[in-house]
Amino acid sequence: MWALAQLLLKHAWSSDLRGLLEDWADLVVDVFRQPTGLGAFRSVLSYLLGLEGTVTEDDVVRVMMPRLEAAERETMMTHVKSRADQLREEGHARGLEHGLEHGLEQELEEGRREEARDKLLRLLKSRFEVTDPVASRLDSASRVELDQWFDRALDAESLEDLFSTSD
Repeated sequence: MWALAQLLLKHAWSSDLRGLLEDWADLVVDVFRQPTGLGAFRSVLSYLLGLEGTVTEDDVVRVMMPRLEAAERETMMTHVKSRADQLREEGHARGLEHGLEHGLEQELEEGRREEARDKLLRLLKSRFEVTDPVASRLDSASRVELDQWFDRALDAESLEDLFSTSD
């Protein structure tokens, strides 16, 4: 087991880890067949499959299955599939979490933009006659534009003055 662990650590980021797995297959089988080999194999499997973009579930199956007896194949397949499914679920959960965070950030920014638009619209209505085209322009403006226009609206003589310097 230690020899395999040393190889894994030494070559973890090798560009040819798949090829090395072929070279190490007999050693992996020897570890698998030890009395405590199933636990050790699960550790090796977790490590290999956890290295993103290197060894896949299919690689392990392709390399290992021809070297195993029928009963061993079933046991190995169960553990390979189980660990691969677990990694996929973890990846899905991380992606979902990232998506929720990103979505929340977008919603917050949209809320800030709408708040800036509402304040600017209220200010403009107190100073000028706001037409539908002006309101539509505010609706489609970015938060940065709305903030700039708000600052200018405090001193602008007309709506034309407000928008003329921003175009």
